[in-house]
Amino acid sequence: MSYQPAQFKMNDQQIFSFKRWVKKPMDCVINALELMGALDGRNADLMRIAVGDKGLQKDQIESMFSYLFPTNKWDFFGYTDIKLLEHFTMNIMEPGRVIFCGYYGHNVSVNAQIGHVFLIGKDSAGNVLYMDPQVGANGIICNLMEPTCYSHIQNKNQYFILQYSGQSGLIGGKRRASKKRRSSRKKGRRFGKAGSRARSRSRRRSRNRKRRSGKAGSRARSGRSRRRSPRKRSRRSRSRST
Repeated sequence: MSYQPAQFKMNDQQIFSFKRWVKKPMDCVINALELMGALDGRNADLMRIAVGDKGLQKDQIESMFSYLFPTNKWDFFGYTDIKLLEHFTMNIMEPGRVIFCGYYGHNVSVNAQIGHVFLIGKDSAGNVLYMDPQVGANGIICNLMEPTCYSHIQNKNQYFILQYSGQSGLIGGKRRASKKRRSSRKKGRRFGKAGSRARSRSRRRSRNRKRRSGKAGSRARSGRSRRRSPRKRSRRSRSRST
């Protein structure tokens, strides 16, 4: 099974309207999902409260994307050479897209060896941007071509990039439908042989209903005619007597 890096669409409104109402030191995965639009602000804050200060593991991240985009298989692929990330972001990634990335190594914000997740995007001008809401008081979005920005991700022990495999034509996969959308589908709709059998049964039931209604109507008409006939005879008999 072959995998490729997942590129997700992202617009300027998603980037600049982002705000963490509930701040946690290990919410980097939740930040990335909210920035991408996979979580709304309320659900993201509920997840921050539930996760607390523990963070999320590699297999949990893959399970979350499998739930959000069930048409694809997901792998948070690990590697050691940052040049692989540089090559992909500079030469392959499309403008207006972001990729879900991570590293394991020294984190300046907490001054410890930890795993950390962030986003790398490319704007319409071709600038490669580093997006990390955990850096500083309000997060950071900077150009990775600048040394100060590049320093946030260089010299780490291991790097990660989210990859997917599947037949979907959408970059990043087809997102799971909400419960409301699923309930609005036509119930009982099937395709192929099963669908043709269902349609034929429906036509037979419709014909049977029409036949039953026709018989009932004829019985009702005959009953009315029988009820009227005595009245007619009584009128004739009265005319004869007069």
